[in-house]
Amino acid sequence: MSEALDLIRQLHPYFWGKNIYFLLYVACLALLLIFRKKWKNAYHSVVWYSLFVLIVVIYNPIATRIIVPYLQVNADFMSTYVRIYLILPVFVTIAYVLTEVVTSLPKKWMTYLALAAFAVLCVIFGSSSKDNNYYIAKESPYKINGEILQIADTIKADAYGKRVRVYMPAYLDDTYGTDLIRQGLLMYSSDLVTDNSLPYVVSEEEIKDGSFIQLVRDIESSNEDQKYFCFNKDEKVNDAMLGAGYQILTVTDKFTIFKSAKVNGQNVWTVTSYPQANGAQGMCYSITDLEGHLILVDGGFDLNSELLLNLIMQHNSHVDAWIITHPHQDHVSAFNNLMNSNLGFDIGTIYTIDLDYDFYESVVNNFDGGFEYYTAFLDAIKDQNVQYVHTGDQIDLCGLQMDVLNAYDIQDSIYEMDPANNGSMMFKLSGKEKSMLFCADVTALLENRIKEQYGDKLKADYLQVAHHGIGGTMSSDFDVFVDPEVAFMDLPGWVNIGDEKSGQIRQALIDNGTIVYNFDDDPKSVEIR
Repeated sequence: MSEALDLIRQLHPYFWGKNIYFLLYVACLALLLIFRKKWKNAYHSVVWYSLFVLIVVIYNPIATRIIVPYLQVNADFMSTYVRIYLILPVFVTIAYVLTEVVTSLPKKWMTYLALAAFAVLCVIFGSSSKDNNYYIAKESPYKINGEILQIADTIKADAYGKRVRVYMPAYLDDTYGTDLIRQGLLMYSSDLVTDNSLPYVVSEEEIKDGSFIQLVRDIESSNEDQKYFCFNKDEKVNDAMLGAGYQILTVTDKFTIFKSAKVNGQNVWTVTSYPQANGAQGMCYSITDLEGHLILVDGGFDLNSELLLNLIMQHNSHVDAWIITHPHQDHVSAFNNLMNSNLGFDIGTIYTIDLDYDFYESVVNNFDGGFEYYTAFLDAIKDQNVQYVHTGDQIDLCGLQMDVLNAYDIQDSIYEMDPANNGSMMFKLSGKEKSMLFCADVTALLENRIKEQYGDKLKADYLQVAHHGIGGTMSSDFDVFVDPEVAFMDLPGWVNIGDEKSGQIRQALIDNGTIVYNFDDDPKSVEIR
């Protein structure tokens, strides 16, 4: 309840600004009450409605707690929430009361009032025909340059109110200069601390020999503040920072702002979901960290090959781990295409399930079909380092703990039904603070068994919804039981909304307070710490 009250206290000045505007509105309501007999139509139409909205909706912490989960979709949700205030008839009320007051004055006073209003307008708009300051929109209340304000707004929203350090070269851009940027950030918020430790010019040699990235990493470990890095736009610097696992937070006309992959000295893994280039459902994720590791999960259809190749090239043509949950077309085709094209990249370890070849061939056409994608997959991995996973395996995945919760087992008769989907790899990735559950394409057949086997171990901060949320997928009860902050449904938005099953799952998650992404929102990222 105290959080709701704090939010109400923040929202009041966010909407009303100075209290003069709020007091004017309240005064007008009071006048309507006083003169209710004279202005009875307005009194009945406005006063009780306004009081109801103010007391029951806007300044009621219970209502605030109910409404917030539906609107808190990003760090700047206050700008969405504050629109609730717009249901108040503020302008109508003030305009009506002031009009009634003015028209009830003696004619002599109305004349004086009109002359005074005219004089004020002359002062405001007619002080000088050459002075157009009144017509110039200020970039911010603090006269902060618009581009610097964009940087400050983005960092502040991303940092969720924490104290951060913004690193930059000793000199940035001929137009602004580092001092102007530092002054602008400081004027914006004392929580934005600047530091000019970065080099002004980064040579190709420093990028090739790794000394530039090493400098950035040394800065990274220098203190526990959350860190951001600001550079003049430079393609080679961008490529080096992306290759080292940093994220681009925002790009302005002149600058690129990168986000640190470590918070309080701890590694942070960024999990990103990508849509399918052909507009269909499919599964494609990347997992990156500060150390430059790249982990891929599935990949989807052939048309996603270019996207995946670009990611691999940004990571020095190396994939530390590639997880293939199961060999269906919408999961493995891009992998097969890249592996059979001899493009010169290498993979540390491929993690996948060990289907029984003969049995799968004999039943595949009873389910999804597409046995050729499995044979192409086997050809693609024959000379690679492959680790077949089994239920219960625990793997160190570049510092993340990977728990395999489900994988095909030839000895278990439950996998005779739809072996690729039900036997697909279900796993949980855990850091010290956050975790994500990947359900692959496991269907409702295994739902009760998995819940009974793992219980609360299934709970995670983020969720990849099973089987795209369609077909024989696990129920919304399972997804709500996981209780994620964010859920990814690997399908286009029109299916997510139009398909009855996926629509029910999406709504159940939203009702649970979960942020739900589909391919209309992608690529979207979450962080595992």
